[in-house]
Amino acid sequence: MAKRLLISDNGVTQTWANITDDVEMVVETTQNVSPILDQNQALQTTEFNRKGNFWPVASIPLIVMQQWKREFEATRGVSYYQADPVERQAFIARKLNDREYQRFRTGEFKL
Repeated sequence: MAKRLLISDNGVTQTWANITDDVEMVVETTQNVSPILDQNQALQTTEFNRKGNFWPVASIPLIVMQQWKREFEATRGVSYYQADPVERQAFIARKLNDREYQRFRTGEFKL
C-alpha cells in the first residue's frame, strides 16, 4: 500500500492510500501538536491583562477539533455547524475544563 501526499500546511498533513484494487481508499490526517502544546504551556506561565474583555483561553490543534466535532455530531445527531452556538460553546468548554485536555488551555482557569 503506497501512500501519496495530498497536502501539508501549518503542520497538518494529509496522505492518501489505496487499500484495495477497487475504489476503497483512506485519507489520513496527522498533525505535529508539540508546537501548539509548548506555546500553550508558555502562555500558562505568562502574565497577561485579564481586565480586558478578551484574552486567549485555549489553542486547540486542528485534528483534535475535528475529532471533537465528530463526537459532538455522533452524540447529538445534528451537524456541529447547524447546532445552537451556545450548545457548541458549552461542549467545548466542558472539554477544555476536563483535566485530560488542560494542555490546550492557555491559563489556569475554568471556562
